[in-house]
Amino acid sequence: MALKIQRRNFILGLGLASLMSHEEVNARVTGIIPDNIPDLNLPVNNVTSMLRMQATIGNEEQIPWHYTGILWAQKHSEQPIPMVKIEGMESYKVIPLEDGSYEILGNMVTFFRDIETGEMIDEYKNPFTGKTNKVEPNLRKATSIGRGLNISTMGIRPTPFILD
Repeated sequence: MALKIQRRNFILGLGLASLMSHEEVNARVTGIIPDNIPDLNLPVNNVTSMLRMQATIGNEEQIPWHYTGILWAQKHSEQPIPMVKIEGMESYKVIPLEDGSYEILGNMVTFFRDIETGEMIDEYKNPFTGKTNKVEPNLRKATSIGRGLNISTMGIRPTPFILD
């Protein structure tokens, strides 16, 4: 009896077998926690790990990141339609606070572009309402302590909303 294996599955299996031969990868696949990762059972480690995915912590330089995409809209069960293209940039600075929480200050700018031409727009005709609206870049700037988001094991909250 011949065993039939699809070429794709054979190559995948061969690749996994190759990876498993490396000791550190094998430990991760088989469930042994490597020594160099934080204990994610501790809420404070979850917070700092989440922050490290978004920004640097402390007095390091902010690193901007660029994004593009399309905003879609859907009315009831109708087919979604593309509304407008977006393009922008964000950067964050994470500041450790004395109480063990962090404040994250962010700057963001988003521009809006025509779906068909990709050109920046300053007016937009809403296909649902038929109204034409003025369009301006979306800006958000938080550059001083107390104006950003407080991030702690209690959650993420706008800093001005935290009562002493």
